[in-house]
Amino acid sequence: MADVMNINNPRVAEGGGEGSEEGSSVDDGRDHLIRRASRVHADSFLGEDIASLAGDKPRGTSTPGAVFIVMNATLGAAMLSLPYAANQCGGLLIFLLMQYAFAFLAAISMIILAKCADVGNASVYQEVVETMTGSDLWVTFTRIMIAIYAFSSCVAYLVLVGDQGQEIVKFMVGSEDFSEHSDLYRRMILLGMSCAVVLPLMMPRSISFLELPGIVSFLSVLYVALAVAFLYNSEKVEDANIKTRPDNGKAVFNSLPTIAFGYQCHVSGVPVYCSLKNRNLRNWIFILGSATLLSSLIYSITTIFGYLTFGDTVADDILLSYPSSSVAMLIG
Repeated sequence: MADVMNINNPRVAEGGGEGSEEGSSVDDGRDHLIRRASRVHADSFLGEDIASLAGDKPRGTSTPGAVFIVMNATLGAAMLSLPYAANQCGGLLIFLLMQYAFAFLAAISMIILAKCADVGNASVYQEVVETMTGSDLWVTFTRIMIAIYAFSSCVAYLVLVGDQGQEIVKFMVGSEDFSEHSDLYRRMILLGMSCAVVLPLMMPRSISFLELPGIVSFLSVLYVALAVAFLYNSEKVEDANIKTRPDNGKAVFNSLPTIAFGYQCHVSGVPVYCSLKNRNLRNWIFILGSATLLSSLIYSITTIFGYLTFGDTVADDILLSYPSSSVAMLIG
């Protein structure tokens, strides 16, 4: 604060009568502080800066909470498509090798982003790009890509919610009534989920708010993975073909987009790291290691048992492969 106040002090700005070289150095420091001050974002001003002005220290994110938030950003819609991706690439062995290779690369890249955030004093992904490239063009491009990614992810999740929601409504009202009003039911489900779940989660300005929703989301995903495993014996398709090798060389790469989408948590990673109570790379590596390992295990359980249950007849959404009368999957 003293340095900022000294900017407006004429004696300091003039160098206090000392040599011109020292005065030039002070001027450079003043210009640097002005440039940094002009880059203060509305999020910081409304969040951490107001808390510091009021004398209250920001709450921050605990280490366990950060693990659940990172897992929540990682786990999601891609998990339901992984058994289908395993069938596309030629079996479980090839798929699992690619999955854990992607998991390792995702964790390494998140560590690099955290280091860059420390070097550039950045708090969000866009600021990392700005401080590392120094290019407004790259920052604008990054913002556009993040907006497209966020919108596409939201659409993908809502499509899955609509698919599963239709099965629940079909179970409740009966097949005959559902067939007559299926479009209406789907629109009502999507509208209700958007207003009741998506919109409230968009309101908080601090990512630490997602600690509790992250835990709930993790338990929900864990339930689905365990349900897929437990239903293996009762729902197994006897005549299904289980692939052990790809159909051709190109088939190996068919599952890459699904796997890559399954480990897309980089945009959320930077603000999670910057919001940590114990912010250092060692703690961040522990968080990433725990979140990546648990996420990969859940992915593997769903993929192995889901693919072994249905083989090459598996749907692109594993939940749709089960009959609508399956109460366990309706709950999931």
